[in-house]
Amino acid sequence: MQQIDPKYIKSAMKNRGNVYVEYGEFVDAKVQKTKKQSRIKAFFEKIAKKSSTQPTKRVDQVASVKNLVIQSKSMSELLRMGESAPAAVQRIMQDVPYRSISKLDTNIYGDDLYVGLNEKDKTYDVITKDGVVIGNFNMKNKGYYKTSTRDGLNVLLPKEASESKDRNQSCEPISVEEIVGSYCAKNQDSIKYIPEELFKRFPNLEQAIHKNIAEQEKIQQNEQQTEKEPEVRPLTDGELVEGRKEAGLVVQTTEVRKEVAKKKMKDVANKQYLSQER
Repeated sequence: MQQIDPKYIKSAMKNRGNVYVEYGEFVDAKVQKTKKQSRIKAFFEKIAKKSSTQPTKRVDQVASVKNLVIQSKSMSELLRMGESAPAAVQRIMQDVPYRSISKLDTNIYGDDLYVGLNEKDKTYDVITKDGVVIGNFNMKNKGYYKTSTRDGLNVLLPKEASESKDRNQSCEPISVEEIVGSYCAKNQDSIKYIPEELFKRFPNLEQAIHKNIAEQEKIQQNEQQTEKEPEVRPLTDGELVEGRKEAGLVVQTTEVRKEVAKKKMKDVANKQYLSQER
């Protein structure tokens, strides 16, 4: 089961769909540090300060330290940086594959469902509020349609996007049943995280999941059957002899068959020779 930290969903909702990553980075810094003096030197400086009208200058030295600085960058910016991205954030980028996360239209899909743009393999994931992936579809000729970029609350999946009257859509109208059904058939641990409201709004979804699971099991059974089938190979002379003996047939090994073939060829050659003599 694939799951992400829900804090990245909250981050995206605060930043118009863009996922931001916070990370700590140690930065070189210089600070002023008082130079230590011996007690004798400090005593004489104290006397000199009382007897002199000029203030004694305090000697400081600069020290170098590592300060931990918390930074925040969008996944889009970090992805553009590539290998030059800070080492501290490289692992986080692997754990959070989404460049952006948008909320699906609540009027159509119900509450607390999101769609994430996966930058690594150019696919979209359907995600629950707990960060569990329950559906996936690729980006080629498909996509989601965001009708409101201000709050990101009106995002449509391909089928609903293609049917939208707001704008002509060219994406392939793949349905919720196909997106969720095919994914959950392969990742059945995710089924229990599908919101009940989605089942109510799409009554064919449960049937689609069962259908995909049955097809998946059939494929697995065929693969297992193929693995169990014995390897077909020609019999050795020893196996051939034993088999023909058990069947009560005349035994002919490879060598015997060769001798028979030679005799037949010799007979044919003799007949041709005699015919020419006549």
